[in-house]
Amino acid sequence: MKIEFFLKQGPTKSVSNYGEICIDEVIGAMKNNDVIALNGKNNAVIIPKQNISHVIIHKEVTG
Repeated sequence: MKIEFFLKQGPTKSVSNYGEICIDEVIGAMKNNDVIALNGKNNAVIIPKQNISHVIIHKEVTG
């Protein structure tokens, strides 16, 4: 699974379900309107309702 954050200003930030960041934690933070800090190559601080234009969640389909 991959989440792409399209920000009102700046480049698109994405987080995938590997490494130190857990997709479920990111989704939970979004539901609670918590600030989300992404570390690594896509360093970003995402503030719900302020700097997010829209979000796309890509679900991996195996079959």
